[in-house]
Amino acid sequence: MEQINFFLITGFMGAGKTFLGSLAAEKLAIAFVDLDEYIEANTGRAITTIFAESGESCFRKIEHDCLAQLLAAARTPLIIAAGGGLPTYEPNQQLMKLCSVIFLDTPLSAILSRIELLKFARPLLHGLETSQIVTLYNARRQIYLHSADFVVSEETRLIEVIANLTSGAAE
Repeated sequence: MEQINFFLITGFMGAGKTFLGSLAAEKLAIAFVDLDEYIEANTGRAITTIFAESGESCFRKIEHDCLAQLLAAARTPLIIAAGGGLPTYEPNQQLMKLCSVIFLDTPLSAILSRIELLKFARPLLHGLETSQIVTLYNARRQIYLHSADFVVSEETRLIEVIANLTSGAAE
């Protein structure tokens, strides 16, 4: 049985995982799934609603189950944009081993300007001051770095890494 290539893009909120992941998928003709959108479609609930009604721990379990479903059902290569907290949930570590994990290492300044516009849509950011967001970013960045197979900081590099992995070229 041929192994299917899974590419899991990780990074902080606002790093560009969905935008760049979908761009890479289009350029490389690989299927793409934004995990948060998949969760919302499968639960019939917005991420913000899940957080508000059930809490983060319930959301992480749902996120884990949805990632497992995606990986089990895939029959072709797949690029998945993970939620920013996915690598922080211990049970996801086993699932991540089934993927080539690519950490999108976006500069903090770019992230801060992007998430300022989207704070209302990010449940973990409600009520946080910039200094608290920076602390969360720094803590998560260490987890992203530790769990990544590849670290990229620009669009062309993301596409290049996935293209090389798809063609079997070693990085």
